[in-house]
Amino acid sequence: MNQQAESLPVEALFKASAAVSPDITYLLDEKKNIIHANQASENLLGFPEDEILETQIFSLIHPDDTHGVGSDLQSHSPDFSPPVRKIRLRHKDNSYLNVALRVFQVPSEQGNFSGMLLRELNNRRRQNPSDEQQKNAILHSQLDTSWDGILVVDPDNKIILTNDRFHRMWSIAPHIAELQDDEIQIRTVLDQLVDPDAFLARVQYLNEHPEDTSLELIPLKDGRSFERYSAPLHDIDNTFLGRIWYFRDITQTKNMEEEMLKLKKLESVSVLAGGIAHDFNNILTAVLGNIQLSTFHLDQDNKALPLLQEAKKAGMRAQTLTSQLLALSKKNMPVKQATMLDAIVEESCAFLSKSSNVRCRLTMAGKLWPVDCDREQISQVIQNLIYNARQAMPNGGTIDISTENIYHTGNSKLVPGDYVYMTICDQGCGIPAKDIDRIFDPYFTTKSLNADQGTGLGLAVVHSIINKHGGLIEVESREGKGTTFSILLPAGKQDNR
Repeated sequence: MNQQAESLPVEALFKASAAVSPDITYLLDEKKNIIHANQASENLLGFPEDEILETQIFSLIHPDDTHGVGSDLQSHSPDFSPPVRKIRLRHKDNSYLNVALRVFQVPSEQGNFSGMLLRELNNRRRQNPSDEQQKNAILHSQLDTSWDGILVVDPDNKIILTNDRFHRMWSIAPHIAELQDDEIQIRTVLDQLVDPDAFLARVQYLNEHPEDTSLELIPLKDGRSFERYSAPLHDIDNTFLGRIWYFRDITQTKNMEEEMLKLKKLESVSVLAGGIAHDFNNILTAVLGNIQLSTFHLDQDNKALPLLQEAKKAGMRAQTLTSQLLALSKKNMPVKQATMLDAIVEESCAFLSKSSNVRCRLTMAGKLWPVDCDREQISQVIQNLIYNARQAMPNGGTIDISTENIYHTGNSKLVPGDYVYMTICDQGCGIPAKDIDRIFDPYFTTKSLNADQGTGLGLAVVHSIINKHGGLIEVESREGKGTTFSILLPAGKQDNR
């Protein structure tokens, strides 16, 4: 909790955090007597506030749970809150309600107070809230127990509460938070935003329309995405107390959605590929064969010969396109066997060095694990990435390729396990920031769509092949500095190593 709260009356502090909460909130004095209870206490336990004020908290707790609660109340401090504890609270009808208890200290000039936050576990007694409570239940002012970063301002837009999660999300160091300086904290936030002007404009709008709520997405410079929700804050008498802001890190969710969109695009192309590419390739074979035969019957000075040669080039380009479409097809699943990745890399680089002013610099791990892969498909991946790197350096340069063995703990894209990690890094022109999220999309390219450049399917094929192998490919790029592709492929079985 932000130490600015120390200068506020205790009643105002708890109105800002407890009045809007659907959970029971108590404030205890040094003798552990209840000196404040919120509306949720009456809703869930049946005791009006005036019936339990000045009574000891232990009178509401099951006898078997009092020792643990007493220990928590003795041990908490400004720097330490005991872990969440499951206890039973006595209802007015003498039944018991299962709740999760969180104890925390409430600093105040009036004494050493303790706060208790109690969340119902079984929902058996939750009553239908009034319209005002239903509106306020959207606001989860859980302070330091919340997964969201929370900030509360008073009617004059002065910060009165922030929680630890807010500080961690915005990288606000503890000594900065302790300065109790609104301007420093706000500047720290703004420095991390892609569009600070839009952020401030929305804040200003809400200041001018205090009863409005707001939900928007905030992109950060480091690539994270936060969801920001804001709403007016009232007590149970509908007195305006200020505004509460929730910040939720949705970076992982957003990345998963974007990955699913990429897969859906590839799925659409694979349906097309499976439907027509094979038949179209057969037709092209016949066309190209007849063009080739026609050239055999013409004299070298025949005016039709150059036209047939151009037609042959176009046909071969179409054949390349159908081959790429077939690579995207669901039917083109990899035929896996234990393969040494470093051998494929060395072969691809050797082929490049014969026809280019670009050279490869290899940093290969000793005793690299084999990978279970389709050698032809993975060779296609590496050659495609090396070819792109060469095109990014028309004046020559060095492509750095490295491999190593790693263990990955797993995430939304990968299962935990052993992987072979490979990077392919060029010193070329880089990829514009506006294009980086689209480079694996089918038919997207920054090059001209002609016979010498590409079809817009190369990286889509690369992404599809790596995905079919249960791997992961990612890209980082700086315009004018170069591009790095990182690939993870599952390592082969232990008995193949």
